[in-house]
Amino acid sequence: MEEQFKLELNNELLPLGSIVQLVGNMKKLVIISRASVIEDEYFEYGAVMYPEGMLDDNIAYFNSSDIANVVFTGFSDEDESLMTKQIIEAKTIYFNQELSALDEQSEESTTEEDPFYGLRDEESGV
Repeated sequence: MEEQFKLELNNELLPLGSIVQLVGNMKKLVIISRASVIEDEYFEYGAVMYPEGMLDDNIAYFNSSDIANVVFTGFSDEDESLMTKQIIEAKTIYFNQELSALDEQSEESTTEEDPFYGLRDEESGV
């Protein structure tokens, strides 16, 4: 989780309206949302097919690492810069909370499942 946290805390997000192609897929998608949490999983982007648009409720959620090609970069101004900054700050808070929760769960499960937990040397695990 910590490596994923570091990878996903980049400070660059594509603006809304950007058109991308994902790895393994040549279909173009237009980005319509950013920083979505779907079923407890964080996604940097939500997009719909281009040029079709939103035909139904299907939105493709993905992260920067899934993008193979940026076909077009959407409009960006001061408002965009401010929003990107706010998203990055919120993402940092979200991932810090997730890491804290995982650490607590790991510690609880270790002490509950291992009757010898208190006797083990912390660094060696023995």
